[in-house]
Amino acid sequence: MRKDIFIFLFLLCSSSLVLAIDKEKLYVKGLVATCASCHGTNGQKIKMSVLSKLSGIDKSYFITQMNLFKKNKRKATIMHQLSKGYTEKEINLMADFFSSANK
Repeated sequence: MRKDIFIFLFLLCSSSLVLAIDKEKLYVKGLVATCASCHGTNGQKIKMSVLSKLSGIDKSYFITQMNLFKKNKRKATIMHQLSKGYTEKEINLMADFFSSANK
């Protein structure tokens, strides 16, 4: 009986961990999806677009550029407005995603 309870608790904790990981992955996917209409799905540049490719971008460069947009220190048509909607943590999550995306 005790073994069954242990197995049940182990499986319950394991599934909770998997759900937590999946929630974070989904959250990050949602964040980077907001970039897709201009920069392509997962940052894979849209053909014939003059906008930057984000996949494979250096993490610190991405963070620096987003902060420059937020402070209106880099010219943009819309990025200075969009960037203000992201927290520092969200920018870091996006930077992690794009820097590890296919180059």
